[in-house]
Amino acid sequence: MRIPRAVLACGPIACLPVVCAAQPLDDALAKVSFSLQSRGSFAAETDLDGGGTVSVARLGPTLSARYAQSQAWFVDVRVGAEFSFYDFAEATGIVAGGDPAGDFAEYFVNARYTGQVNDDWWWFVGGEASWAGEESENLGDGFIGRGELGAIYT
Repeated sequence: MRIPRAVLACGPIACLPVVCAAQPLDDALAKVSFSLQSRGSFAAETDLDGGGTVSVARLGPTLSARYAQSQAWFVDVRVGAEFSFYDFAEATGIVAGGDPAGDFAEYFVNARYTGQVNDDWWWFVGGEASWAGEESENLGDGFIGRGELGAIYT
């Protein structure tokens, strides 16, 4: 069965002309890889300068996919989140009532194209969109967008 490669490589990015030729399904799927990662941390209770204490725990899963047309170029796409859980105690030096913030969440999606120029040089271009804020707030108010363009010398 022959399918267009664009079906596999054109999610959140624009279709590249060299990607749009047809090839066998087995060959196309062999060029796609996935990974699932999770990270976490815990900062034990610590004193605040203005009085009170705080501890914080963070947890974040990330799903990554790579489409490698060859060893000379590939596209990476990542989707993930990070959740931060703050525990304030008597933090009256920050705000009256001692509980200055609730739990926070950040969600992101990014894509990056990397290509090889020669044996020593690579170049890349990509972008990311993320949304962050307290879980009780509108995440649309915490939108962040960024782009990247650069070179790698190996």
